[in-house]
Amino acid sequence: MRIEFEEWLAGRKLQQETLDLFQESFSCFRVRAYRGALLFSYLAFLHYAKAKLIRATRPVEAVERVWDKSQKELRDPLKWEEAAYRALTQTQPFSFFVHNADFRQQIEYWRDRRNDAAHGREYPIGAAHVEMFWSFARTALPRLVINGGKEGLVDRLRKHYDPRFTRPGLPVTPIVEAIPESLRPTDYQEFIGESLELLRDRDEDFWMLNDELLEFLDAVFLVQDSRLHEALMDGLVADSELLLRVCLSQPSIACQLGDRPETVRRLWYELLPFSSVGDYPDKTSAALAVVVKLIRSGIIPSEERDECVRHVIFALDEGEPRRGWGAPMEDFDAIGFTDWLREEVFERRDVGWLANNLYFALDYAEEKGVDAAFAGTFAGLFPVRLSRDADLDEIMSKSRLVIPEDFVNLGAALQRQPEIYQAICSLLGSDADGLRSAYEGFRLFEHSAPLTSTRVD
Repeated sequence: MRIEFEEWLAGRKLQQETLDLFQESFSCFRVRAYRGALLFSYLAFLHYAKAKLIRATRPVEAVERVWDKSQKELRDPLKWEEAAYRALTQTQPFSFFVHNADFRQQIEYWRDRRNDAAHGREYPIGAAHVEMFWSFARTALPRLVINGGKEGLVDRLRKHYDPRFTRPGLPVTPIVEAIPESLRPTDYQEFIGESLELLRDRDEDFWMLNDELLEFLDAVFLVQDSRLHEALMDGLVADSELLLRVCLSQPSIACQLGDRPETVRRLWYELLPFSSVGDYPDKTSAALAVVVKLIRSGIIPSEERDECVRHVIFALDEGEPRRGWGAPMEDFDAIGFTDWLREEVFERRDVGWLANNLYFALDYAEEKGVDAAFAGTFAGLFPVRLSRDADLDEIMSKSRLVIPEDFVNLGAALQRQPEIYQAICSLLGSDADGLRSAYEGFRLFEHSAPLTSTRVD
């Protein structure tokens, strides 16, 4: 026999003893033992309330003496049912659960029907009674929330990351998994806001998030509750600085922005840092990884993809030697990035872009090889051959580089990847004189004192 309530329960996380009691009721129902079915269903409902109370932290407004007495009775096999009933209906000196008068009346009504079933009173119990209770339970179980649960959860979270109370390294998962059963969905936003404020790193100068907040975010997304995910993303979107740090630290979280097209566009068009000048080199790699995730997952619409890629290419400025592209080269191939790079930079001989992204370009050549367009762009950095006795000022005046550090970077980069240098010179022939002089010039300066100057934008 198919029981709709049984199928609904299968998708919920309940304690095994609670599930066992419900299963007893289903077994009774199938053989038309309706009094047993109602009795076991009622006990299962109260057991669910008991389990929530035992796991809960005492609310601030709860009288400690009353709370402790209730906790003791809930653990007593002979008293737990009566203790759970009182907790569900009590309003003074405080309420254990968030509920209204109608809910309390329902509990009292089903308590009377439970007694009818248990004591064989003159009032019969039929299938309709059982199905009506299941209908009530289906509505009431998700709404059974401990009074003051938000404050208790925030306090548990605070203590979890305080080594005075909790051993470092323990997972935050149990606290996060308690959110749906401790809070009403309408309270999610406030709880998320307080949690983000509690866990965020105060070192705003560093772009990576702290491990505690990253762990919390990952744990929230593992909870099967779309309203909780929505509340978390609302909290992040409301704080663009925090949203940026989250996306840079964990690019996959950016994919949760799928239903927020304006935020996605602002993220790649304005917020993501594609220039590392005067900043952390890894930051650019992280920003590129976010763009790859957004495009490959379809979060950036197809009609905006080319615009996004071109925007990123021309916003790039590695500042200092980078540490990788942020994602495998095949990912950049898949989103059309490398095609646009070749067309917009190398085929058009954009020497200025090359001067600002030497290592990026050499990494590209290492993967894709050197062709005439690439070699010709590099030749534009030093269009004339320089004499070996030229001083640095003369070298810089005849180059397309901006400051001495760029000149040294170029020489160092070519020495690091001599096969690319040789391939460029081979393709250029006599036109490689300028590049050769740069290569040789670097060798004259490589043992000199460090060069200092300020980049001119």
